[in-house]
Amino acid sequence: MAQPRCACGQPKSYRTAQCWTCYNAGRRGPSYQCLGCGAAFWRFHSPTKRDARRYCSRACFFAMKKTRAAENQRVIQARKQSESVESEIHRALRQEAQRTLLALRLCAECGGPLSRLSPGGRFCRRCVAYRIATAISRGRRASREVGPEHLCPNCGQTFRGHVQDVYCSLHCAKQYKARHDRCGDTYPTLSHMPLDERNQIAELIALTRAAYRKIDQVRKSGISEIESEVSR
Repeated sequence: MAQPRCACGQPKSYRTAQCWTCYNAGRRGPSYQCLGCGAAFWRFHSPTKRDARRYCSRACFFAMKKTRAAENQRVIQARKQSESVESEIHRALRQEAQRTLLALRLCAECGGPLSRLSPGGRFCRRCVAYRIATAISRGRRASREVGPEHLCPNCGQTFRGHVQDVYCSLHCAKQYKARHDRCGDTYPTLSHMPLDERNQIAELIALTRAAYRKIDQVRKSGISEIESEVSR
């Protein structure tokens, strides 16, 4: 008796309708196409994981990951280069706009180009410094004319000036400090006192310093007379 054959032409068993190849092909269902190499492959059908395997092997999957990483790196590099070029263009445009603005802005005092970038500036640095110095000197002269009266603790003379002034001149201030450092006079700090108290204490200090100077003069004159007599 001849052996029965399947519809595909291959031999099969008497009790089966298909050969093993056709039977397994029917159980596996349709084949899928690999997204990496395009080859057809079979996978188990899962209703919960519809896209469980989209590649025929791990080699195709990791090749895809490597290719995608290289593409992402190229995209990132291209974006960085584009941003760098755009920032350079914006920086050059800002610098050119600043140079143009400085060329159009002139000092209201001397007519020279402004070097300051502050908004609303009308004068250059040199003119600003000159105006500040002039205002300070004018204020000093006005305080010397109409300011409150002070009494210098070094020389005892009265003078007019700002409320916070203590000495009549820079020479008196240096002499007072030199005397304090040399002799160790413990005089109080006058700059933080009210004007009336400051003048009263300054008067006492001036009298004391005048007495010390007189004593020093008498002592020096006595020493000079003794030295002259000894030399005779």
